[in-house]
Amino acid sequence: MAQIVTALVSFGIPGLALYLFYQYGSDRLGFSFSQIGPVFSGLIAVLFILVFGGLIFYALYKFSAPSPPRSVSHSGELRNLVAQLEKDKNAHLSIQLQGSDQDQALLGKLFFLDTSAPTYAALIDKLCASKSQCMECKKSQNGDITVVSTTKVGNIEPKCLDEGQLVYCCTSS
Repeated sequence: MAQIVTALVSFGIPGLALYLFYQYGSDRLGFSFSQIGPVFSGLIAVLFILVFGGLIFYALYKFSAPSPPRSVSHSGELRNLVAQLEKDKNAHLSIQLQGSDQDQALLGKLFFLDTSAPTYAALIDKLCASKSQCMECKKSQNGDITVVSTTKVGNIEPKCLDEGQLVYCCTSS
């Protein structure tokens, strides 16, 4: 009996379920493996373990907590990051472009090189620090969402090159 328990425990939770079924379920259901022979008994045991194991993996996959991304990155225009944050339910961050329509359009076109950070909040801090000469960022809380208000404070013009294309960046003139 100890050898059977050891063998079933090596199959993990599905093996334990099979053991419990064999010990307690077969008595109550009036079913005995000895009536059907060793080949079919083994087949039933393997199928039971596979089905029960499949149910366990399905439950673990279906009901697992969503894992946060290991890191986030952004390369391109600020408006693309705004759209990305609107789509990501786990971001808990929003970027608002402030100022006149023209200022908002220029802020949206402001180009960032490939930047990555462990969280969206850290990414925004990096992006704001890298463009502090032409963009000001102010953070506020709105419930569980951090709102970052960006304001144009310097010149933003299409004077920088990225992979041969002209992109908007902070300029001194």
